Amino acid sequence: MRNVLLLCWGLMAGLAVAAPSALAADTPMQLMGRWVERGISGSIRWDLGPDSIAVTPIDAQGRPMAEPQRLDVLYQRSGDGWAVVVRAPDGRAMGEGRAEVRDGRMMLLLPGIGSHELQRQ
Repeated sequence: MRNVLLLCWGLMAGLAVAAPSALAADTPMQLMGRWVERGISGSIRWDLGPDSIAVTPIDAQGRPMAEPQRLDVLYQRSGDGWAVVVRAPDGRAMGEGRAEVRDGRMMLLLPGIGSHELQRQ
């Protein structure tokens, strides 16, 4: 019985160590951080995190003009880029978009929001 308990503890410890490294491998670090979309009528700041995207309109000095709108997302490797799955508050997928980074710019396509060209801030 003692050997079974030790084996179980060993397996759980191994899983605890393996889980964070698996998460890190699936996180698109080149996407994470603050990006800006410049438009004719103003700019929008996009803050990409490991499980959410915050979208905030900003003024010419970069100050927020409204509260950020948050989207829960899940990233999945897809070809040369990343699939971006937008999730409902209950966790179910609402739609899938795409993100690709090239030459310091990101093309981000989100369902229901459209296509956006972003520059790293």
